[in-house]
Amino acid sequence: MTYVEKTFTENMGGGCMVDFLILSDGRCVGIDSDSIVLYESYEQARDGVGFLKMIDLWEGEKKC
Repeated sequence: MTYVEKTFTENMGGGCMVDFLILSDGRCVGIDSDSIVLYESYEQARDGVGFLKMIDLWEGEKKC
C-alpha cells in the first residue's frame, strides 16, 4: 500500500474495539462504531489526545 503502513485492531477498554491505520507519514486514523478520528501519531491516539480532525458518525465533522 502507498499511504498505509500498518493496520490493526485494539481493545481500548470497556469493550470498545478500534481499528487503526498507521499512515506512511506517521499520522494515525482510528475507526470505531461511532467515529473516524485523525491523530498526529499512534501514541496520541492510544492516549486519546491531540486529534487533528474527527467525524462523528452521528453528528458530523469536528475539529480539535
